[in-house]
Amino acid sequence: MKGYINIHIKQLCQLLFISVGLFFGGHVQSQDICTRNLEDARESFEQGRFIEVDTLLRNCIQRGFTRQERIEALELLALSKLYIDEMEMADSVYLELLKVDPEHTVNPLIDPPDLIFLHQSFRTDPLFTWSASAGLTYSFPALIHSDFIYPSTTVKYNDQPAVAVDPTKEYNGGIGFIFSANLDVVVYRNIYVGSGLNYTRTNFKYKAQYLRDFYAPVEIEDLYYESTFKQNLDWISVPLYVKYQFNKIKFRPYALGGVSYNALVRSRQNDLSREKIAGNPETKLERGSANDIETKNRNNISVNLGAGLMYKTNGIDFIVLELRYSRFLKNITSGGTRYGDVENQTNTILYGIALDDYGLTSFDVTVKFLRPFYKPKKIK
Repeated sequence: MKGYINIHIKQLCQLLFISVGLFFGGHVQSQDICTRNLEDARESFEQGRFIEVDTLLRNCIQRGFTRQERIEALELLALSKLYIDEMEMADSVYLELLKVDPEHTVNPLIDPPDLIFLHQSFRTDPLFTWSASAGLTYSFPALIHSDFIYPSTTVKYNDQPAVAVDPTKEYNGGIGFIFSANLDVVVYRNIYVGSGLNYTRTNFKYKAQYLRDFYAPVEIEDLYYESTFKQNLDWISVPLYVKYQFNKIKFRPYALGGVSYNALVRSRQNDLSREKIAGNPETKLERGSANDIETKNRNNISVNLGAGLMYKTNGIDFIVLELRYSRFLKNITSGGTRYGDVENQTNTILYGIALDDYGLTSFDVTVKFLRPFYKPKKIK
């Protein structure tokens, strides 16, 4: 019984291999025949036997040609129909060509005038494009006004000379991330109007050095502290922009400008710490993170400028590299709730953190997948 089953399995495998071989062999043979038909159609066209072109190509157009051969065959067939005054058939064939190759172009230097006129009688620009992107953003505060919990003061201890003490602050930019989806609509030739939805995390670092409790009867150097934290701001943004793009070439540069509405959805101070930087050592005061969204303006507007380079892949899709500059117009810090809730007031006292007024500037680098959507149509 076991041997019987093995024999049947072997026979089934043989039949499978034969079927696969016949399928691919037949496909290759069919493609070879269609390739020869295309060569014969070229010869017939050049000799003015235009009716023969249809006979040679029609059966292979739907199945048998490679994509490039199909494009050439459809163009040849459309021209043949023009030359025998079958204008409606020429339109139908050329429309089929534009569905296969939406970005098909003609060359005024070498293509027949009839083909150029036929091409110009169709709408060949995309209706719109959609894209999805991911990348990195480098952001840093643009200081408007600085505030201090322990301000500049003149300190005098007993008979010692008076000493002026000035606190200092320092901001350093940080790297975050951005994800986005966009839709661009063609309004006129190379001009697009676009919008979308972005999720962005911006980061920067804060450091302040100051004199704390300057009325305490200790040496001045024992009063110097340094407080640090990393600020995370998460935004959901809706951009609106105008884009000018160069079309019909493999590498396509573009430039854009516009504005964005930005909604702050999360704000945290991370790696919060206070450390004495002079005098007798003291245990470093640390706290993992603190939610400080109550101290922020949750709605903001930014201006955006950008440029990119689109690379066309084998089909109609594009890989895009984009650089973008953004500048927030409103103060990030909320003046009315500058010190926030009890938790943040405690941070202010313990860590000597005073929230400054600042805008935000960022530079984005993103990689984008873009797909245009076409609907070729006879327009004249």
